[in-house]
Amino acid sequence: MTRMLVLASVILTLAMSWISIQLHFINTKREYTDNAKNASKLAAKVIDPDKIEDFIRIGKSVPGYKETEDMLYAIRESSTGVSYLYVVRIEKDGCYFAFDLETPDTDAYMPGDRIDFEDAFEPYLPALFAGEEIPAIESNDISGWVLTSYTPVKNAEGKTVCYVGADASMKYLSD
Repeated sequence: MTRMLVLASVILTLAMSWISIQLHFINTKREYTDNAKNASKLAAKVIDPDKIEDFIRIGKSVPGYKETEDMLYAIRESSTGVSYLYVVRIEKDGCYFAFDLETPDTDAYMPGDRIDFEDAFEPYLPALFAGEEIPAIESNDISGWVLTSYTPVKNAEGKTVCYVGADASMKYLSD
């Protein structure tokens, strides 16, 4: 009888531990997704859509660039789990950077730099080309394991001129 109780206790303890770990993973993933969405939405409000073309073409010498970049750094620093914050214009041949914030591990792309689309974004390209909002995307590509939120930045006519991307790193969940 004692052996049965000990065995049942061990099995119950293991099951509860596994469930707790799974719930922690799910809740952390949800929290970081929300943080990335909130960071990208807030950052979209500080971007001047009328200057995006100049930011991409001319770069950091455009009036207002440094102030906008400073605000983006402040948003990233105040958003738990958000590792990367950037502003890109989506074109058929790739993403063109207006802003990309440096991190301790990676150098930033310069204004006007172009990168190819990551594989995880392929199903969402029609919506991105149309200027629509897309759901958060989980990927494990050039930035590591991240949850990415894109928020469109629209001009006065309602046309999407760029997207703010916020990546919440999920690396520590796999460690």
